[in-house]
Amino acid sequence: MRSFFRFLKGEQAKSAFSKRIAEKVVFAKRNMQWRKQYMTWQQTIDVEKMFAFEEGHDAGVLEGIRESARNLLKEGDSPEKIARCCSLPLEEVLALREELSREPVAQ
Repeated sequence: MRSFFRFLKGEQAKSAFSKRIAEKVVFAKRNMQWRKQYMTWQQTIDVEKMFAFEEGHDAGVLEGIRESARNLLKEGDSPEKIARCCSLPLEEVLALREELSREPVAQ
């Protein structure tokens, strides 16, 4: 067990078990088909992460705009003005106003 942990830390493989692992690692590194599959897989993950980040960012920005529109509605601004200023469709601002009208009034 101690030899295995030393091997994991970067020392030379000494036990039969860690020597077998070292051989498998060398084999995997030299297998070009596996390397290509890994690189393709890694690229796919990187692209998906980028799309997920952008999608989450866009959703967060839109939610911030909606929250601003809600606050302006609470202040009494007209839905038409809010739609213009927040670049939201008037129908969406009217839907937000309807949601606000259904919320219980805070004391």
